[in-house]
Amino acid sequence: MFRRLSIALVVALAVLPGAAAADWSLDKGDDWVVTRAQSGAVTIDLRCSRNMPGRLQMTLTGRDFPPVSAVMLWIALPGGGLARHSVDVEKEGAALYGPWLVSDLVLDQFRQGSALEIDMPSRGGEDIASVGMAGTGAARIAMQERCGF
Repeated sequence: MFRRLSIALVVALAVLPGAAAADWSLDKGDDWVVTRAQSGAVTIDLRCSRNMPGRLQMTLTGRDFPPVSAVMLWIALPGGGLARHSVDVEKEGAALYGPWLVSDLVLDQFRQGSALEIDMPSRGGEDIASVGMAGTGAARIAMQERCGF
């Protein structure tokens, strides 16, 4: 219940006049794409490349994360649905990184989502980041064009 309320609050703040929406930026090369969002001090990077099909390399930076083995991604979907995806991560320095195994369905959820929240299940669901999803549609198109999925 709290998770749905948190995501609903992010969505509501993103559509209020004068509120700063959390946008995803996009960088791309011939065979790679990086999309990035900021949530407070935390930066979320998702990178794909043609030589890593079906996987987005996720990197979380901006704070000294505790050593955890997985994070949970919660995506608010149209119609009130909620998708969740577990990503196995490793700690490198202060950052967390790991491969997010994706399919067309998962990438469509990413494209259509209205909010993304990331937490650490092994630490009682401690929140890492909460962002809007403006710009994920462009990232999805770039992933198809540059990364082949």
